[in-house]
Amino acid sequence: MKHILLPLGLSYLVLKHISFLTDIKWGIIKEITIVDFFAYSFLFTIFTAGPIERYERLQPQLDNREMKLKWSFVDEGFRRIVFGLFKKLVIADWIAYFINPVLQNRNEYPMYIQILALFGFSFQIYFDFSGYSDIAIGSSRLFGLNIIENFDYPYLKRNISQFWRSWHISLSDWIRDYLFMPLAKLFDNKIWLFIFVPLISMGLCGLWHSAKWNFILWGLWHGLGISIYRVFTYYEKRNESIRKISKSIFIKPVSIILTFLFITVGWIWFI
Repeated sequence: MKHILLPLGLSYLVLKHISFLTDIKWGIIKEITIVDFFAYSFLFTIFTAGPIERYERLQPQLDNREMKLKWSFVDEGFRRIVFGLFKKLVIADWIAYFINPVLQNRNEYPMYIQILALFGFSFQIYFDFSGYSDIAIGSSRLFGLNIIENFDYPYLKRNISQFWRSWHISLSDWIRDYLFMPLAKLFDNKIWLFIFVPLISMGLCGLWHSAKWNFILWGLWHGLGISIYRVFTYYEKRNESIRKISKSIFIKPVSIILTFLFITVGWIWFI
């Protein structure tokens, strides 16, 4: 069987340049030099795992010709890199050490052990991926660049919408701006807006992670969650009794737990 060699970080490069070309067409990017374009395109610190930085956010930093190497850049950068390495090598890899035998040989373990391993995977993938993001952000800071934050305590959010605004933030922003919003403008129909737009957007998000059905199903699972939440908020705005219940002091912790459980079940298709 022949193996196809793909460029490093191809999926991130593709999304970066789709947003770049789209922003030019939309008039968001008005001026650019060839030097800035290559600096943006080949910023090696965020090649493999993001964040997916936008040109309009990076451009002011690239245009700052007065910026010089400072000790604070090195200090902040190395601190963030060490923090990321701790997340990845100490927390994520040790969790993986215990759960991988279960996930790879599920039939050999009782159901409660498999469930515990699935919860472990929730934390393992978070610390793994957020650790990579910390390393990328810290590496960029060594050169004086501020890269967008990519995680903001996603498992402490009370609904699926807040989760995606704090999990892989750069990807979530990309999906919102270049898939969700353009699709929403195609038809002025609530079924289209509340159901089909989230399912299509998140299904494509799953496909971006890998061209396999399990990843597409993972994306559709999250699209379904977003659809349900959008329908709920639609009726919440129109029903005072629902609003009072949702604002109850007891609802927030319950919502956080239910959201975390929903996310954790979704990882079944990601493993």
